[in-house]
Amino acid sequence: MLALGRPPLNSVQAELKEVDTIYSNIDAFAAKLADGRVVTWGSARNGGDSSSVQAELKDVDTIYSTATAFAAKLADGRVVTWGSARNGGDSSSVQAELKDVDTIYSADRAFAAKLADGRVVTWGLATYGGDSRSVQADLRDVDMIYSTWNAFAAKLADGRVVTWGDAGNGGDSSSVQAELKDVDTIYSTETAFAAKLADGRVVTWGDAGNGGDSSSVQVELKAVDTIYSTVSAFAAKLADGRVVTWGCAKHGGDSSYVQAELKE
Repeated sequence: MLALGRPPLNSVQAELKEVDTIYSNIDAFAAKLADGRVVTWGSARNGGDSSSVQAELKDVDTIYSTATAFAAKLADGRVVTWGSARNGGDSSSVQAELKDVDTIYSADRAFAAKLADGRVVTWGLATYGGDSRSVQADLRDVDMIYSTWNAFAAKLADGRVVTWGDAGNGGDSSSVQAELKDVDTIYSTETAFAAKLADGRVVTWGDAGNGGDSSSVQVELKAVDTIYSTVSAFAAKLADGRVVTWGCAKHGGDSSYVQAELKE
């Protein structure tokens, strides 16, 4: 028996022709067709029902998602949203600002749209990064946006970083702000960030137990090439092929028992 509020796939099967790309959140699918239209199915309230915005879903370029909502960027730079209203499905409060959108990023319950001019527009649950008013003046010339479960980190064109959202999970980077210069790339676990600087060093913040505190391995974090993550631990590959890990031990933060093998 089908669960209430979850339209079966066969209810839209006739429309699923010439599909270009399929996107998903935790509870629904959204298929972009070759002609730019969209077909959705799954949990109606979490994005499976797009009937309220169907007339607007034309010339869709890309679709993004939070856990329970979708945001479609149209070819002309406008945005159409649907799904759970509080988790990003309702963008009416910022709709007038959603023009010339370049890329949309998401946390679990909030969206952040980077505009073509480098500014940022956010919506969704405020405590998850949907409210960026406290740092709005700093969000200029944004290059890229990264996220944890409920916080965002924007890398500016000059290599500085601006954060917002849940303070304990990466939304507050004030303790390391002086170090966040010449940032190359930012990585994340579910609740912490790790920024790789241009000189190969690493700066971390957020939930200490889940990767936000790298003090125990800081002297080893030099000449870092790339960083990888699990839900609560980081692994940095150094330029010489060695690996340094930190964060929650049971989720990969402790590599001591295989350290002798982690070469090249």
